[in-house]
Amino acid sequence: MCATAAHVGLTILQDDINDAYLLGRRDSPIYMHFPYGMADYFAYVHGDVSNWPCDPATHVLEIWGNIWGHPDAGWIWHNVVYPFITDELGFAPTPLDPCLLVRHEPDGTPTLLLLFVDDYFVAGTAAVAASVSAAMSARFGTKGAHPADDARVG
Repeated sequence: MCATAAHVGLTILQDDINDAYLLGRRDSPIYMHFPYGMADYFAYVHGDVSNWPCDPATHVLEIWGNIWGHPDAGWIWHNVVYPFITDELGFAPTPLDPCLLVRHEPDGTPTLLLLFVDDYFVAGTAAVAASVSAAMSARFGTKGAHPADDARVG
């Protein structure tokens, strides 16, 4: 991607999607015990625990959202982001790497998008790269696109 961008003279922007793994929804629920200390925390925050609708010692939580660290969390996130990139933004995966996607603009200029978990790089004309980054930010919320040569960490 970097070699193509340099050869064609494209701008590369990078960004990080906020809380990416929490954006997906499960097809079926998982059940878990209340985390250790949660009852004490709720008692501290809400005071009297006698009016709670359940007892954390004997009840479980039904989870429909994605959970960071769960074995299928990455797949659930992939099923959220990939359709947006391909169907709504019009990118297509390259034959050798499905994480590197390409879209050809009307003038024939390629726009490349490299997705790595919850980070992405987009290479295109300055206006197109900014437009793709704005679309990603509007859909998912991001930390803010910046040039890839910028040494920010975060």
